[in-house]
Amino acid sequence: MPDSSHRIGSLYSHNHHHHHNHQYQSHFFILNKLLRNPFLSINFINFINFINFINFINFINFINFINFINFINFINFINFINFINFINFINSINPLILSH
Repeated sequence: MPDSSHRIGSLYSHNHHHHHNHQYQSHFFILNKLLRNPFLSINFINFINFINFINFINFINFINFINFINFINFINFINFINFINFINFINSINPLILSH
């Protein structure tokens, strides 16, 4: 029983000489050629990392959006407190208006 690397090599050479092989073997041959090319595999890993980086930026933007919503809610809360204070202010003036 040959090890997996020898089996990959024999599949590689077998596909190289017989192009009428099964479909899965030709797919494996293409994948093997891609993985044997160090530049392609490194670029593919960088592409995956770039996608992960974009997802991380989107996650940060989502957190910022949540913080923005919380900030709007905080402003609304301050406006609500100001509104209550305004009502209290009117109520405190009311006796003075009535007394005149």
